[in-house]
Amino acid sequence: MPTCLTIDDLMQAARECSRGVKWKASVASWVAPCHLAANCLKLWRELDGGSYRLSDYVTFEITSPKRRVIRSPRFRDRVVQRAMCNRGLYRDLTRSNILDNAACQIGKGTLFAQERLAGMLREHWRHHGNAGWCLRLDVRHFFDSLPHGGLKAMVARQVRNPEFAARVEEVIDSFPDPGIGLGSQISQLLAIAYLSPLDHFVKERLGIQAYVRYSDDIVMVHHDREHLRRAWDVVREMLDGLGLSLNPKSTLYPLRHGVDFLKFKFRLSATGKVVRILNRRSPHRILKRLKGLLRKFREGSRSWDDVLNCFNSWKAHAEQGNSNTKTRRIRQWLMQQY
Repeated sequence: MPTCLTIDDLMQAARECSRGVKWKASVASWVAPCHLAANCLKLWRELDGGSYRLSDYVTFEITSPKRRVIRSPRFRDRVVQRAMCNRGLYRDLTRSNILDNAACQIGKGTLFAQERLAGMLREHWRHHGNAGWCLRLDVRHFFDSLPHGGLKAMVARQVRNPEFAARVEEVIDSFPDPGIGLGSQISQLLAIAYLSPLDHFVKERLGIQAYVRYSDDIVMVHHDREHLRRAWDVVREMLDGLGLSLNPKSTLYPLRHGVDFLKFKFRLSATGKVVRILNRRSPHRILKRLKGLLRKFREGSRSWDDVLNCFNSWKAHAEQGNSNTKTRRIRQWLMQQY
């Protein structure tokens, strides 16, 4: 089947995929002005002639904030996936998502999810004050548990282009069943879309408007504890039907204790102000990371700019909340080490 993608589609996708990673020699050579057109032409011929196959993934492990195995596609495969997304695949996989499904979508992200939660807490305070309950749910081994059969059924329903549907199924089949790997744009889109029926049920059938989901992290806020308890049972049953299960750390607790979400704790003050502070682990992590970089700086294997870049990256994250005192103290400590 001839491909509906054009060489221009592939060139545009290659430019987008190379942003921020041109320091990698393999990427820089692929998108260099003297090679880009030839590489895209070769890739297009493979796609159009039916000889294109996914390459092996680049597999590596990260340990922060927790240990995960990342399976990243080769650059040429990322180009094909980005080109398909640009040509309609992204729209097909996200068109049924609710606004508060906040991960891995254009115009969304962690800050968007945090602002949505803060707005929901302020709205709750206007009607119920600080009285209420928070239900925090987490899907157990989310990416590693996604069933291929359920994902393929979703693709068949939502993806309108037969070529794209076939290529997405190829991506799904490239991972052991169950599970799909972190690191691929299509994997991320499949994961966030898979729980979309759950989002609609909670919002529309259970009537819980203070609901936000970031990937597999779910937060609900409601004034009625028993209503959230019933919602917990319903979510457990729905996940079981989707081939997933809840993490044992899921919990229901009074709203006055604050809401832990995306590395911040959200608290409602007596006047309805939402105070957003870093969780306790974040400063410890950055101090451990900085101490390691400082040791390498003194050994001569890292520059002072590397140390500052690490701190400034964390500082930009911390400044999303009310954490000026913590960032100032860590900066003062860091300057003393120079």
